[in-house]
Order: sequence, then C-alpha cells, then structure tokens
Amino acid sequence: MAAFWLKFYKQTAVYYAQNGTDSFGRPKFAAPVEFRCRWQQEHKLFLDGEGQQAVSDAKVMIEDAVKEGGFLFEGVLADAPADPLAGPDCYEIRKYERIPDLKNKAQVHIAML
Repeated sequence: MAAFWLKFYKQTAVYYAQNGTDSFGRPKFAAPVEFRCRWQQEHKLFLDGEGQQAVSDAKVMIEDAVKEGGFLFEGVLADAPADPLAGPDCYEIRKYERIPDLKNKAQVHIAML
C-alpha cells in the first residue's frame, strides 16, 4: 500500500550505500540508487546514531530505507558524482529514523544529514 505522503515527494535524491572499506580504510559504496524524496535544507539540533548532539545540514524524507554512513545527493542519477566522497553536494547520513503510520502499514523514512 502506497502511503499518502509519497505524493508530496516531488524531489529526487541519489543514495550511496556504504558496503565496506578498501585496503586503505576508505569507504566503498554500492551502485547509486535514485529515490523520490522531500529535501528540506535546514539546520536542526538532533542526536546522531552514537547519541551525540549534532546540527543537521538537511532533513530528507525518502521513499525507502537508508543506512547511517551512506550518502545522499540531491538530484538525479545522471547528474550524481561517481564517488560521493569527491562530490561537494553529497551529504553523509548521520541519523536514520523510520516512523510507521498508525496501522503500521507504511513508514516515513527520515535521514538527517
């Protein structure tokens, strides 16, 4: 069942899932995936995955689950950089939340960058 709020996701983001490290300890990423989203450029105080206070660069409501440590790029896959660490507009996901609706049939996925 599609959630009603998906109709408000008019923007696009590219997600780079981290899948390990190379021999130099640098993160490796899976092939990038494009999702619909609602990207809000805002600075908010939040607790990161380690329980430390941090200030966000953006809050992104995205149509599918993502993981902390991955990266998001605002835009389409064709414009996304091959390496999210080299792209100036790629942001690390510092916190991920999944909030179910009242009947637990759909979820809102929120990434704090």
